[in-house]
Amino acid sequence: MQATSDYPPMVTVDGQVVVEVQEGDQVLVVGSPHLARFVRTRERSYFYQTLMDKMQWTT
Repeated sequence: MQATSDYPPMVTVDGQVVVEVQEGDQVLVVGSPHLARFVRTRERSYFYQTLMDKMQWTT
């Protein structure tokens, strides 16, 4: 896939590493062979409800 943009494109990884992409650059994205497991201690909707509360959005 080739992307186009009206501004300098950037690639960010986990919101931490930011790299400016130049014309002609290629970005390869692959899945990790490592499996991550997470434990949920609250309702599945907890994150989204908290976000909506902080943004003062009503349901």
